[in-house]
Amino acid sequence: MGKSYVTVAVSSGEIIGVNHAHPLQVKIGERVFLCGYASDTAVHPEFRRKGVYRKIVDLKNQIAHSAGVHLNLSVTSNPILIKSHQRNPSMEAFPHEVLNLVKITDIGLHLHNIPVNNPWLMRLGFHAARLINDLRNVTKGRRTPGLTLDVVSISSFDERVDEFCREVASHHDFMVDRGREYLNWRYCDPRAGNFTVRQVEDGEGRVLGYCVLFINRSLRDYPIGYLVDLLTLPERQDVAENLIMDAVHFFDSQEVNIISCLVPGGHPNISALRRYGFLNSRIRLQLFCRYYEIGEAKEKIESSSENRVHFSYGDIDSLPTGMPKNTL
Repeated sequence: MGKSYVTVAVSSGEIIGVNHAHPLQVKIGERVFLCGYASDTAVHPEFRRKGVYRKIVDLKNQIAHSAGVHLNLSVTSNPILIKSHQRNPSMEAFPHEVLNLVKITDIGLHLHNIPVNNPWLMRLGFHAARLINDLRNVTKGRRTPGLTLDVVSISSFDERVDEFCREVASHHDFMVDRGREYLNWRYCDPRAGNFTVRQVEDGEGRVLGYCVLFINRSLRDYPIGYLVDLLTLPERQDVAENLIMDAVHFFDSQEVNIISCLVPGGHPNISALRRYGFLNSRIRLQLFCRYYEIGEAKEKIESSSENRVHFSYGDIDSLPTGMPKNTL
């Protein structure tokens, strides 16, 4: 999928800092641009606040720019990096909000495994959010239908997904460019993780949508489910709903109490996710852009509407190891 670009800082023969990114092909507007995703960065504690981070990042940016990278995407929950990005004039917050939606079956079980300050307040907020969501579904006539389409597990994507991805991309102004090669590399190679891939096809064998699921078991007694990627045509909400219902059934069968997903604000799938009990966690995804070329890519990203943006956990280098304590 292309070579990563890595820069390191060395002192007395020892590595004291590292910054690396991997390339991404991203559809922006009508074109596909070579972009980068900031995979990781680290500086040895004894060498922090000495300009090491700035030097390795500057070198990385020179390498990326010379390689024709148009922009670099960065997602971080590190408060040090967030403050650094916010102060850096060359870094800009992604102009479209990306929501973290969660479905929690038993709030008491969740608070027992992930303690928080003032748990009664979080419990109250959760029940209030669930009530509001239920009322919204009732007043708008939303219901949760049974499975009406065949959802099947697949071990790899075949050539049929290429046409599906091209058709979906035509409805978006921003999304990581997808196809058989990328999807198999990202989700079907065992080295990438133990993902479960579910797909919907029509009677003629055409792909109508897919969903990628993952269970993080780093908390031994409290596994966390992730709806890593959900992709359908915007007008096929029936496909999205069937894939979401199938995902909920899958996680229930694995005794997963909480499911997390990312979705841009205004995305058509939000209604379907709310219908199945997903609530806005109010946790803001810290997504930043560094533009190496100020022009078409920046203009198209800023002018696109949120319902034409696709961004998911699958577009991030790694999944969180747990849920932040201030969920909901």
